[in-house]
Order: sequence, then structure tokens, then C-alpha cells
Amino acid sequence: MRVAFIGSDSFYTDMSDYLPGESDELVFSKDMMGLLPIKKYADIDRIPSIVLDSGRYGLSPIDGARLVAQISDKIVAVWNGEPGNVDDCVQYARILGKPVMTLLVKKQT
Repeated sequence: MRVAFIGSDSFYTDMSDYLPGESDELVFSKDMMGLLPIKKYADIDRIPSIVLDSGRYGLSPIDGARLVAQISDKIVAVWNGEPGNVDDCVQYARILGKPVMTLLVKKQT
């Protein structure tokens, strides 16, 4: 199962507890690399991962977020509940019928 981790670049915590056991590949968006701790965990555990760089392909951050939703089987979103790329990815994934796990966090000031 290809699982996408998306979230704010201001969120730094150990996300290994949220890594679904059925994950055989992880997807990250370079535009939303706040989840670097889970990327490091994936690297240590040798779980293959894709880092999608939307700018490299001429995509806007929102189009990049939608591409993450399209190529993933499940979305894990760390989100402060505000509109933006994470919100767009979550809403688009739901339209596509993809399962979404949302972890709401307080916005850091």
C-alpha cells in the first residue's frame, strides 16, 4: 500500500506510531516536508519512499498536493485545520474515495 504523509512544515514530532503497518511505500510532497521525522523513520526501516517535487514538473503546490492524492492509496494528514495545500489534498483525496487519517494539531506561532 502506498501511503502519503502530508503536513505543515512547522510540525516536528515522531510520527512512527502513525505509520500504517501495511505501508510498502511512502509518498511525501517536497512542498509539505514538515514530516521529515517520518521520512527519517522510513529510511531507517528501509521503506521505499517517493518525494514529489511539484516545482520540478512545473506544477503548482496545489496541483502537487492533488498528484500526491492521486498516486497514493491512503493519506495521513497532519493539519492545523486551516485552508491551504494540506486541506486541498485531504479534500481531493476524499473526492477520489481514498481513506484519509487526519491528525489535527495546533498552529504553532
